[in-house]
Amino acid sequence: MKTVLEIRIAGIKAAIEHVREQIAESEDRVSKAFLEGLLAGYENHLNALNEIFEIVKIEEENKYEVI
Repeated sequence: MKTVLEIRIAGIKAAIEHVREQIAESEDRVSKAFLEGLLAGYENHLNALNEIFEIVKIEEENKYEVI
């Protein structure tokens, strides 16, 4: 589970970087607004994945904790 999340997080980070580059290159206001909305969605998705990743990491650490 942890590895799958790491791969998804890396993919979303790459997508965010690509969209930021597209925003910087865009001259059309409508396209720029669309890309900014897309970027916000990707950033929200990344935040959610990071939160899930932290929970999974803690659960895995607790799983192997000696009682």
